[in-house]
Amino acid sequence: MATVLVKDKPIEVQDGMLARELLEKAGYPIDKGYSLITEDGRIIHPNEPLHLKGDEKLDVMPPAGKGRSS
Repeated sequence: MATVLVKDKPIEVQDGMLARELLEKAGYPIDKGYSLITEDGRIIHPNEPLHLKGDEKLDVMPPAGKGRSS
């Protein structure tokens, strides 16, 4: 078990837990395309398992925009 800070909210996680489960525990809609980003810039997509090294701070990356603005 490890504690992860998501937007300064501590959440207990288990190694191998899917990122979508962590997003759901943090209160984010799992069907909207949110991802997690580590302090070193690594992106963790919702269907990826979490392999954390101790306590880490993760940030939530909003979904990409649709199309280009002119």
